[in-house]
Amino acid sequence: MKIERQTEILYDKSHAGVLVPSGSTSELTASSSHGYLESKELALALIEQFRRNSVKLHSASDIMRLATKAIALSDALFCDPVATCTDLDRFEVLQLRRIASATVSISGSPRVSEYLRDLRNGSLDLLERKQSKAKDTLWELELQALLRGWGMSVELGEPDLILCFASARVGVSCKKIYSVENVEKVLSRAVKQIAATCDFGIVAINLDDLIPSRQILRAESTKAMANVLATCNAEFVQAHERHLRKYLEPGRAICALISTAALVDIPNESPRYLNARQSFVWTIPGLPVEAAHFVRRFRDAINGVG
Repeated sequence: MKIERQTEILYDKSHAGVLVPSGSTSELTASSSHGYLESKELALALIEQFRRNSVKLHSASDIMRLATKAIALSDALFCDPVATCTDLDRFEVLQLRRIASATVSISGSPRVSEYLRDLRNGSLDLLERKQSKAKDTLWELELQALLRGWGMSVELGEPDLILCFASARVGVSCKKIYSVENVEKVLSRAVKQIAATCDFGIVAINLDDLIPSRQILRAESTKAMANVLATCNAEFVQAHERHLRKYLEPGRAICALISTAALVDIPNESPRYLNARQSFVWTIPGLPVEAAHFVRRFRDAINGVG
């Protein structure tokens, strides 16, 4: 796993022409590529997790299709190291890794069966642009794994996730954006979830499904790849800043985490094929002292501070 972090203060010009802080971002790029044997082991662990929790996996489901592909490809390459492996094969194995890594990480949750059932509900094809409960659930599971990887104490629970600080529990409402036309409605639902369950909350927005269908991100370098994903996040914020301000300014939602993941092909680097994600934290100044404290701790965790 390769991780790059960056923090930036955002400025606007006042009517007098003075630059004033209008918000801030904390960025993180994570990319990963793994061997086919490891992918087979993850696929087997995922299938076993469903079996152990008595949740049936249908042979035609995306999870079983991708797991079967990962197992078969590993076995074929083990028997014949020069066996043909298409780009489609590679990207289906990368999809399996994303799904399995997030799902296996909740093995100890008392609600694991509920989440497994939700993962069967609709499409889990990460290159297909179709809204589903399965994809919504995957984003929750992926984010809890990311937060734990950043050293935070996190639980699955209402509104979707709970960050456990020493002095408070901060809710995280996880939302996937499937259409830019529904951003305000999605933010409104997220803030209502937070208001109903906790004093402070974070809106975690996933933009994966705004990338065109069946599109692989091809870049000249890891840095170029990160810039493309960062641009996706930045353009979303620029286009919907008024909505973000509308729902964050009251203070109940203290910041927004914006995140985009993609399947990536970098021909000039090794490893060449990657799962990659770019995330940043967006806030506005003027939060109450306690809320600002939690945002700072959240940002520091993402940036590896302290």
